[in-house]
Amino acid sequence: MKLRDLREEFIDYVRYYENTFPIWKNPTPKEIEEAFKEADAIKKYSYGLRFIADAKNKDFYIFPADLLHQKASEFLKINYSESNKNAVFGNAKPLGNKLEISHMILLEQIDDTNLSNLLAQIIGNNIDKKWGFADKYSNLTERLKKIDERLQMYIKKEGITK
Repeated sequence: MKLRDLREEFIDYVRYYENTFPIWKNPTPKEIEEAFKEADAIKKYSYGLRFIADAKNKDFYIFPADLLHQKASEFLKINYSESNKNAVFGNAKPLGNKLEISHMILLEQIDDTNLSNLLAQIIGNNIDKKWGFADKYSNLTERLKKIDERLQMYIKKEGITK
């Protein structure tokens, strides 16, 4: 008999305008499937799920895409800003019993020195150590490694020194 990881839980419903949206913390594969079904049933503007990966607490949150990251972050008390180097915000779609990251806010554009420095701080020196907790739920570390490769090429091309 396999015991359930106690870190996996349904958090609550968040009221946003006239709708209520569920938020899951460290979801099981079944909860990921349930989250997509629920998101699809209530969608008005956006398809799929949004996520917040919190490296500080090693937590991964998912919620319907119609709930904005800013509102979910406010509810979860996670700083939603460029200065938060311990959180990644983005969108996802189903990939088997996990999530495939389709977009990451801030991390998808590398075009100036300030952004490249910010990216380097968010990604960290060891992607697997800082962000590996999210592999249970998504392909986040794989995506971060690809962004890091692009970042390193940009730094080299632009002659940026750290």
